Amino acid sequence: MTVHSMSSEPVIWYFSARRRTIKFMRWTHGPVRNGGHSSPRLQSGWLLSYLEEKGILDNTLVVFTTDHGEYMGEHGLYSKNQLYETAYRIPLLMRLPGTISAGTVVDRVVDTVDFQKTLLGLLDFKPCGREQGCDASPLARGEETEWADESFVYHNSHNHAGIFTPEFELAYTKGSGALLFDRKNDPEQVNNLFENPEY
Repeated sequence: MTVHSMSSEPVIWYFSARRRTIKFMRWTHGPVRNGGHSSPRLQSGWLLSYLEEKGILDNTLVVFTTDHGEYMGEHGLYSKNQLYETAYRIPLLMRLPGTISAGTVVDRVVDTVDFQKTLLGLLDFKPCGREQGCDASPLARGEETEWADESFVYHNSHNHAGIFTPEFELAYTKGSGALLFDRKNDPEQVNNLFENPEY
């Protein structure tokens, strides 16, 4: 489910598993008005209450995520578009009773390009075949599956690109070198190991 802001009223897209239809509706009550924002906790509470009021909460895939993180002073940076993990590690919280068990934690590397196939997989929709990415729905269901724990990072300016694995981040920046971080032993990414011959 995605909450979109259109004009002054948010629009809720939701999937009804019982009816196997995707619907949308204007959400005309709640704390979001005229493009304003309040805390995600308040928003999620209003949204879940609304779905429960409509009798579709337990039959709706609810997803909370974002497109990127923000630097809030880490490494002396603000905003995004740098190569440190803070901007690339994002939450993906999902709720679908009967499919995803309460308390499930997936400690694997899943990329945003995998979201579409994953959501389709959770809803038992067959992809059309043109999608990119992989279906991580077996991981969300707690099933064993082959999975490449890697995520590619790039910027549309083509000035930098890299890859995350559970152990390392390797990234190249046009004109200014490269970064190699040991994600297990250096989670704050302060020791660039790229020039270290041991790696």
